[in-house]
Amino acid sequence: MSFLNFTIEDTSPMVFYSLDWRAGRSIDDPLADQYSQGSFTLTNSSGALVSFTFNGTGVEIFGATRPNHGMYQVRLDGELQSPIDNGSTTKEIFQVSLYSVGGLTQGLHTVSLINLEEKFLDIDFITWETTISNNPDEKLYVDTFQDTSSSFTYLPTEADWAVQPKNLGSFLGGSGRATTTLGAFLEYIFEGDAVSFYGPVSPDGASYAVLVDGGPARSFSAQKEFYTPQSLLYHASSLGPGKHNLTLTYLQNPVQHTFAIDFAVVYATATNTTTTTSSFPTETDLSRKSASQPSQPIGLIVGLSVAMTILLIISCITTTLFWRHRRGQRKQRLPRFDAEPFLGVPTAPITHPPPTAGSPLPSNRYAFRFGKSSVPERNIQRLI
Repeated sequence: MSFLNFTIEDTSPMVFYSLDWRAGRSIDDPLADQYSQGSFTLTNSSGALVSFTFNGTGVEIFGATRPNHGMYQVRLDGELQSPIDNGSTTKEIFQVSLYSVGGLTQGLHTVSLINLEEKFLDIDFITWETTISNNPDEKLYVDTFQDTSSSFTYLPTEADWAVQPKNLGSFLGGSGRATTTLGAFLEYIFEGDAVSFYGPVSPDGASYAVLVDGGPARSFSAQKEFYTPQSLLYHASSLGPGKHNLTLTYLQNPVQHTFAIDFAVVYATATNTTTTTSSFPTETDLSRKSASQPSQPIGLIVGLSVAMTILLIISCITTTLFWRHRRGQRKQRLPRFDAEPFLGVPTAPITHPPPTAGSPLPSNRYAFRFGKSSVPERNIQRLI
């Protein structure tokens, strides 16, 4: 069995907070840089709730254990767990596990943390695990698709999606789309077991809805206190083999906010990867094409052979006369230019060097971290 382990930051729209949560600020907390990527979301209101829905077999929520923190309670798939004391310490401990569970049945689960006191509770990042294949020897292929890929269709018209959104330099490859048009939506066709969508979150980020293969729609909000590029806007897994259709729709907001899309990442095993290939003919393609050609008449082949022999004799005579004429002259060596096939440019993640472009990752357990300043670690194989 092959597993995927994903990690998202606290600012991802996939993490839902009740209204009494706010972003942590370094001006208020001198130890803010101890959190993952210097970001955390906190509350000190009793009854404040944070929830996360995932498709997988396990989840772990990280935060801090500090003297000014208090009691909280976990609810998993509707069942309340025993209260946990997060403030019984004299030390400041960061990036620690607040709750962890594994061995769940593969499927949709919802985990929530509820603050029980007028003391602090904060969220740093969340990790979850999902299965992608029952075959442990099956390799995982991961492809990144820019917003300019033909897999994207922007509707009602492309003119409703601006090609130069604000802060364009923070987008992957300096390319992105944005809309403020009510009812604007995009369609994305892909083939794989899982898909991730990225874009910025910001104070003027808009709400949006996502549905896959005509299933129930889920609503999210890209409105956050601070601008954060390349955030995970949506993720779906356990989609099964074959082609899938994802629709993302801009939702009405009290004021005209902006929704922007950066890129998509598709995760697929060898058994369901058939469309993400090079547009150039491969050796296999050429051999198949050659094998499928009808055989030529024997008389035509003999005639062509005789003609080629005569042309070869004439060529040899002409070449001999030419070099006799050039004999004694100084020879000049021309530089050699070797034509090489276009192989594409692998995109290098910031933290870890990637494998060869187009090659599978070499394990049956894979870890991906969705951060603010980089695309997922280890997972960019082809930039399309």
